[in-house]
Amino acid sequence: SRIFGPAISGTLIAVVGLSTPFFVNGVSYLAATVALLMMRRSEFVPKAPVAKSPGQVREGVRVVWADPRLRTPILMTIVIGALAYENQIALPLFAKYVFGGSAGSYGLLSSAMGIGSVIGGLLIARFGRASHRRMGFAALFLGVSMLIASVMPSIGFMVIALVVVGAGSVAFITMGSATLQMNAPVEVRGRVMALYVTAIIGTTPIGGPVIGWIGQQFGARATFVTGGMACILTALAAWRSLARVTEPVLSDVEDAAIEKRAVIAAEDAESDKSSAMPRHISTPEP
Repeated sequence: SRIFGPAISGTLIAVVGLSTPFFVNGVSYLAATVALLMMRRSEFVPKAPVAKSPGQVREGVRVVWADPRLRTPILMTIVIGALAYENQIALPLFAKYVFGGSAGSYGLLSSAMGIGSVIGGLLIARFGRASHRRMGFAALFLGVSMLIASVMPSIGFMVIALVVVGAGSVAFITMGSATLQMNAPVEVRGRVMALYVTAIIGTTPIGGPVIGWIGQQFGARATFVTGGMACILTALAAWRSLARVTEPVLSDVEDAAIEKRAVIAAEDAESDKSSAMPRHISTPEP
């Protein structure tokens, strides 16, 4: 859907206008609703509800702030999430003002990001077990790829560059998600991951206007330069803290389960960030 959806939507907007794609999107939700209603409730496995108590969110914040293994990834994600993941603002500017295109061009650029995200999700296991250092490398990779994309001379080269940016984008989120899951105490893991997803998606009210202003004042290319430099400088600033961390020892089964959850959460978070309309948060069971 990340690959074909933007291309189809961009084509529809260019051919029939804005209203039809919104209508088609609404109908697609009806199909999902019908599928949910057709599920056999007798096969569900009920779980005991998690007890709630006052101050759960505050406790999660306290745990994160007290532990540099959790604090550093969250702070990195706040900065990078605010400035490097505002593609719903940057890509339309590139499509219209840099490459002189239309909605179809925007759909093409968005599809390129989607292709990169899928490739990154499939290849992330080849990078080895997630760690703080690899999260730093992923941030550097994303930053460099955004800087390269910012100087692409044509939409064809930009499509190729955005595939790489998309791969780096999902790699950073996946590494961050897996690293936090490995290091968070089991009893607060769900709250820590909720804070992590909030650091990605919840920064849009701040990062969106900033990137929009930069694009208006300095041009579309400056939006990617800003995001790329944010990734690089944040990774360098956090490098000493990342390098000092002793990673936990996990079994292959635990590592595989965390990696699977992290990839799924990364795809969800990136998609929600791109649409600026969070649909759900994938967090592990405490």
